[in-house]
Amino acid sequence: MKYLSIFSIALLCIAFGCKKSNAESTNTDLFEGKKLEGKWMPVTTIVMLRYDDGSVQKDTIAGNADEYLDFKYEKKTGSKSEGTFTTFGFGVLSTGIWSLQQDKSDLDLTYTALTPNLFLFRKVDALDEKKLIMTADDTMVKRYYEVNNLNAGAIKKVIGGSIFEEYKRV
Repeated sequence: MKYLSIFSIALLCIAFGCKKSNAESTNTDLFEGKKLEGKWMPVTTIVMLRYDDGSVQKDTIAGNADEYLDFKYEKKTGSKSEGTFTTFGFGVLSTGIWSLQQDKSDLDLTYTALTPNLFLFRKVDALDEKKLIMTADDTMVKRYYEVNNLNAGAIKKVIGGSIFEEYKRV
């Protein structure tokens, strides 16, 4: 019985410790913007688009060795990191600025080399020394099409979808 009481108290301490560490982690940044810095090669991209006529389109795109996304870190203000990026894909070189809301892991990319500017919205789901995974949920895909006015003149209008992008560090 004595061991059961000690075991119960130990379990309670562990449970309260986990609860405390979870509460503390919600106040800290999920991903540091500085960790984005460097050259990344796309591994795979999965795009699913939903249209206003009820149809769905899903494509998987394999990355090519000559494509890349290169982040340069500039500064951090509060829980927001900022920098510039260069990207090469589908034979096109583009540049822009990025902003990471670290506590939410929201990453906004603005392609400034294009006129008008093109805005891209992502969530950083995984980031370590070797791998970067970014996604866009239904709301982000819809926002991308609305902000960039990409549905103008379209026969079928995009109303949502999802995007999964996996990169490896070069």
